[in-house]
Amino acid sequence: EDVAPEDQYVYIDGEKIKYEEGMMIDESCVIEIDVWGRTDSTEAKIDKVPPTVTYNPNGGIYGVDDQDKTADIRTQVTIDDLDGDGKKDNESEISGPNLEFEYVWSTKNEKPTDGWQISTSGSEVVREDSTEGVYYLWVRAKDKAGNETIEFSKPFTVKKAEQLITIDPNPKTPTKDNVIAKITWHELLTDKK
Repeated sequence: EDVAPEDQYVYIDGEKIKYEEGMMIDESCVIEIDVWGRTDSTEAKIDKVPPTVTYNPNGGIYGVDDQDKTADIRTQVTIDDLDGDGKKDNESEISGPNLEFEYVWSTKNEKPTDGWQISTSGSEVVREDSTEGVYYLWVRAKDKAGNETIEFSKPFTVKKAEQLITIDPNPKTPTKDNVIAKITWHELLTDKK
């Protein structure tokens, strides 16, 4: 059984610290020790930063008409993972170097329990033949340290074309004066590649 002497010291990032059994280290560092003339060192990597998810676009509106009753919802998903030192970490628990993630489309902003699929960071994720309604893209990504992110996009809405222009008269009640009509055209996303 190896037992460190009572007056043994370790060097953490060059700083001499008295060794205590079970001492906790809470940030990445280099640990060096010299026991009975034998020197050894190791790097302790601590990563408490979960991956981040970027959607492009993040939500939006698709218009459909009576002939084309569905839309293909499209968004590009990018996963970034910074290690404990704030540097990009190109490995992931789910995927390895390609930063894979899991995703599922849902009509609710409540976390789905099944139907998750795998894709790679930077890929386009498509929900084909979406009928009128509201859809959310849920993404789950986990890095090699076990930090996990589970989140959902802003809503992707599929509406009939006539619902995409809003006319709002002011006042809305009968009047002898002029009426100001505010007309709003909603910015549309296209389901074409």
